[in-house]
Amino acid sequence: GVVAVLFATNIVGLLWTALALTWLSQIDVLILSEVFYHFYSNATVTVAVEDLKWDDPDTEREFWKSSWTSKTQIMRGLRNLDRSPQEKWMLLTHPYSGLGLGSLSSLAPVSCRMTIKLVNWGEMNSEDIKALGPVVASGTQDDEWIYQMSLKQQRRFFELYPIRASQLEWAGSVNLGHLGFRTEHSVGVARLLMEEHGELDPVYELYLNDNAIGEEGTFLIAEALRENLYLESLYMHDNKVQNQGAASLADALKDNENLKVLHLRNNKIGDLGAEAIASMLKTNTTIREIGLDKNNIGMRGIRKLVDVLRHHNKTLVKLWLNKNLANVEDVKNYIGDDASVRARISIEADTITPVIRNRIHERLKRLNVPFSRQTKLLSIWNNVVKKGKTERRKIAETLGSKRVLTPRAHDLSKEVGEEIREDEIETIIQAVREDEEDHNIPLSRLMSEYAKSPSGQE
Repeated sequence: GVVAVLFATNIVGLLWTALALTWLSQIDVLILSEVFYHFYSNATVTVAVEDLKWDDPDTEREFWKSSWTSKTQIMRGLRNLDRSPQEKWMLLTHPYSGLGLGSLSSLAPVSCRMTIKLVNWGEMNSEDIKALGPVVASGTQDDEWIYQMSLKQQRRFFELYPIRASQLEWAGSVNLGHLGFRTEHSVGVARLLMEEHGELDPVYELYLNDNAIGEEGTFLIAEALRENLYLESLYMHDNKVQNQGAASLADALKDNENLKVLHLRNNKIGDLGAEAIASMLKTNTTIREIGLDKNNIGMRGIRKLVDVLRHHNKTLVKLWLNKNLANVEDVKNYIGDDASVRARISIEADTITPVIRNRIHERLKRLNVPFSRQTKLLSIWNNVVKKGKTERRKIAETLGSKRVLTPRAHDLSKEVGEEIREDEIETIIQAVREDEEDHNIPLSRLMSEYAKSPSGQE
């Protein structure tokens, strides 16, 4: 099994870390130093010693007892000693001129395996990170994490080694979505949220979308939120949070004073979960936006949410309830003429919610579409496509089709007087289509069919 991982960014630190491991005294120190000196300035040096074997358990126990006691005392007393690495090595290991650490050959293991890996993060791809293995990965330090690893590498590292990754320093906006969480990943996120930030800014935005976190994983994250003082936005759509998970989050957020945005889209949350969130909103005046769209909330849960906005909470700016079980007209009737509540609740089924909008932005970004144009395309979609949706639906009904009609790029280009690329509009259509039950077909094709039909000729 794993015995030790030794890490340092320079030769002195590495030797100091390794000194108390007696089997190293059997290695020529000049050879060891030469290897380290040759590589350490351009890469992290990680030494892993594995598969040690002793003839009997008593010798093994005595070895570890002696090694750990010696290491602790020596590190404490000689850390700042003004001597060269070679002199320090001699003082620690020489049986006559030094302390003799490592001279007890009777305690040495009969066999072991030592691996020296040189990790250059500037050249590491996804498979290279996997090839590190948990032993070497556990030697990764904050300096590497902060100054050498890219965001993509950090994300892959968390996917493979979530517990070690959670002990390192994260900052700013962190995207850990679509990683297929196991229990250790949820534990890692919880630890990440509880870690005190060091020299970097704290994590203020966290994306955990589409990870099947479940109720138990959500509970762990909720408990961590009780101690977190910095997170402002949490996105957890498509995670099977369900009622119990929603209740865990609601309970943890009752007195939270930093989280402003919470999205729980498509999480099988029903009336009980909605009621728990409504109860939370009676005391929480910090949160500004909650996404509960595409869940299983009926009129019972909707009433609780509407009532809390009407009578208690005046600080929530937006509550997304699109595509739940409750009938849209029933919800509108219950809200009535209350303009304040009506302005803060989104209920229409064809609204582009924040999750869909973010999905569209991400995909347009892959096409190298500038952000300003992304925003303009979304505006065109909202103002032109959505506005004409009723007319296109009538055409489809005339043709006996239940399919939702969507325009091609050249149709929109003619309508708005601006050239729109086919791949741009197709990207938006695909993102919206993933969220709709009906299948889409091109408007231009349907218009052509409509013109040929008897109804169209009339």
